[in-house]
Amino acid sequence: AGTRNGARVVRNTGGKASVLYDFPGQEVTALDVGAGFVAVASNEFADAPAPQGDAAKDAAARLKRPKPGKGKVYALAFDGKAEELYAIDSSHVSALEIEAQTGAVFVGLAQEGRVMRVTRAGERALYADADERQVVSLELASAAPHFVTSDGVAVYRLKDKSPEGVWTSAVLDAKVPARFGQLEFRSGGKGAL
Repeated sequence: AGTRNGARVVRNTGGKASVLYDFPGQEVTALDVGAGFVAVASNEFADAPAPQGDAAKDAAARLKRPKPGKGKVYALAFDGKAEELYAIDSSHVSALEIEAQTGAVFVGLAQEGRVMRVTRAGERALYADADERQVVSLELASAAPHFVTSDGVAVYRLKDKSPEGVWTSAVLDAKVPARFGQLEFRSGGKGAL
């Protein structure tokens, strides 16, 4: 379980709770268990104003749209070691899902309407981008892969990936007049040239 008022991951077994790890930040918003590790989303927010005791003022404070926090995603290994996989200062993390085949982690952002894919090897890529502000649920490993957003509510279904790819090289400038006399292509994989 993840906690608020301290970003802790707690294990509850047989009625006994023990803290597995105390992460930086104020809350753990999402967890997912994979092969050999737990993906953990830990968020940090600006301090919220203290309740004033006036019910009307407290209700008005709750209705104000909170500013985005800062989010981090960690891999917590079963041996208790934690490694940071992803950090973002412009949004907190609202959803996580581990890709079972590869161990990559899908990260749903709460401010930019994006789903990022990060790996333990340090690779990061934008996986999906929605018009809505907050990604609240990820079901990318299901038979019908989809994710859900809020601020308006929408469900996005992902289509199968195209089997073809495109690679565009950066501009290569020799800085002097030059004649290139040979062009060579190399590729690999199924159906390679």
